[in-house]
Amino acid sequence: MNTKLSVTELAREIPIVSEVDVAVVGGGTAGVMAAVGASREGARTAVMERFGNVGGMINMGLMGHFGNRFFNSQGQFIMGGPPVELLRRVIASGATPYASLEEALAAGDCIFYRHEHAGRECLRLLEEARVEIWLHACFSRALPVNGGGYDLLFECKGGRQALRARQVVDCSGEADVACSLGAPMQDEKTRKYSWGLLFEMGWVDLERYQAFLAACPRSCPEWTPWLAKHLGMTVAEMTKDLYWGEWVDGKNRAWPFRPQIMKAVAAGDFDLVRQLPEGGMIRYGWDGFWPEPWHGADTVTANVCMVTGLDPHDVRHVSIAEAAARKYAFEFLQFCRKYLPGFEKAVIRTMGAQTVARGGREIVGEDRLQAEDRSRPAIREDAICLATRDMLGLPLGMFAPRGVPNLLVAGRCADQGYAVRASVQCMAAGYSCGILAALAAKKGLTPMRLDLAERRAALEKHGVLLQPRGPVRENFKIHQPDLPGIPRHDADDGFERAKKLS
Repeated sequence: MNTKLSVTELAREIPIVSEVDVAVVGGGTAGVMAAVGASREGARTAVMERFGNVGGMINMGLMGHFGNRFFNSQGQFIMGGPPVELLRRVIASGATPYASLEEALAAGDCIFYRHEHAGRECLRLLEEARVEIWLHACFSRALPVNGGGYDLLFECKGGRQALRARQVVDCSGEADVACSLGAPMQDEKTRKYSWGLLFEMGWVDLERYQAFLAACPRSCPEWTPWLAKHLGMTVAEMTKDLYWGEWVDGKNRAWPFRPQIMKAVAAGDFDLVRQLPEGGMIRYGWDGFWPEPWHGADTVTANVCMVTGLDPHDVRHVSIAEAAARKYAFEFLQFCRKYLPGFEKAVIRTMGAQTVARGGREIVGEDRLQAEDRSRPAIREDAICLATRDMLGLPLGMFAPRGVPNLLVAGRCADQGYAVRASVQCMAAGYSCGILAALAAKKGLTPMRLDLAERRAALEKHGVLLQPRGPVRENFKIHQPDLPGIPRHDADDGFERAKKLS
């Protein structure tokens, strides 16, 4: 008998604990910047965060590096304001291997930092901007207010409470506010994206590991047919596969220790792939496994727990993903201890606060990036910030859910937000959305009805770049070392730099 049980919640009054001009839901990568932008534009601002700290992926998610999206492909600056300010502050705190902002920006494809310090600087930015901070406040529902604005209900230690705001910036990472208000969403994408859990390993003898990697043969002819057979695919099918094709012998993602992987799988010591309940799967992800010795002379960061096939908005699926990823991390540790020189005494030092879906909901915006925008990038007049190395201008409409006034959605859940989800780009978009939400609250308008010239003036006043600045230097090129089996952002000078700092 398949009877669904339910409970009836009695009507009750929810206390409104604060009334603000702009409320930001989510204190992560985009949310911190949105709150800072709104406050700097003169709005009374609050930020609501479900964890006990701020910074999101750049802090509790253990990301540990900024993708170098501060420049376009010609070496011109496309970022200004707090994204650059945050990097400068983290460098000044001694939490990077760089002596100056200029050295960090020239370092390569990714700019490494210590995540706890990035979180501290995010908190300082909020406090200095006099943003009202609500931690351990889990958003649950948004209700329209007569005359405009929204009541944002959240669960906390004190029960259910509410914030009232004239304008809202949804930086929840899952478009939670927009969804609560019935905003239209793109075609179902929730199961199409993978999930990841970052963790940091310590007590690794990096000198022995480096020597082992140097001795690994570049080619392993038996690997590709072995993997195809293990997966139940033909070599041709595997080669064309979006994920497994990256594992083919000779590809940049084909790990140097392939013989060790084959041996471990044959011995039953490690699973490359495992089925999960509810249609899920976890597999060894090639997305990241790199020494970060300046974090410590024994430190490696891993991003190898790849979950697919689950819905990040289903609490049962979230539970399955979390449990599977954390278990898999320790299984990977055991594999490293037994099969990789230098890892014999390795431990897991810390894990990300959650297993994060790389994609999910995306709103249907009032405007969107068109296909020609990407193939022939140009800076649109209605752009609120610049993004990607091709200097694409992001229109305000891609952050405004269609038919829902007084709400902007910043981060990966914007219309086509997955394409510009890198942390620096999320920070830039969040900052601009916060500024414009504050301006809209001041004018008594929805953000989309703001005067274009006034909008641009407000953004530029706060340091947002709407035109590239530079060039920085001649013959500019982001350094991307070609190391087989090592993520492209694992610069080969990291170990030498670490020895100097250790």
